[in-house]
Amino acid sequence: MPLGIVRFANSENGTATVEAVFWFAIMTALIILITWASIAFQGYTPIARSIQDGNRQLSIGRYKTVAEAEAYIERQLALRDVSADATVTLNGNMIDTTVVVPWSAIDRSGFLEATGMQPVTFTARHRVEWLP
Repeated sequence: MPLGIVRFANSENGTATVEAVFWFAIMTALIILITWASIAFQGYTPIARSIQDGNRQLSIGRYKTVAEAEAYIERQLALRDVSADATVTLNGNMIDTTVVVPWSAIDRSGFLEATGMQPVTFTARHRVEWLP
């Protein structure tokens, strides 16, 4: 075997470069994942807050009917360009709210909606603090 090939086979030059390439790929994927999760959380937070606000308004008696609470939640979500269907029910002393929103409201990249996943369903429960 020629001496150059033996030297090349036994050489360890460049091993750090190969390892760095692997770490670069892993760290890039991790940064993309963290960024994507942050963007999704930014979409989730205002939706959850709107639902909580609507429940609270009905809970303290500012709204007297579930229709008013539903209209408030849908109006707040429409201000954020989210088309949603809110359903509020009053069960005894508990307010149950269900809101269905498309994935595009949470994931602005459109990746999750393109996969054909079902819309996101938010549910919330709040205790009534007033008696009608």
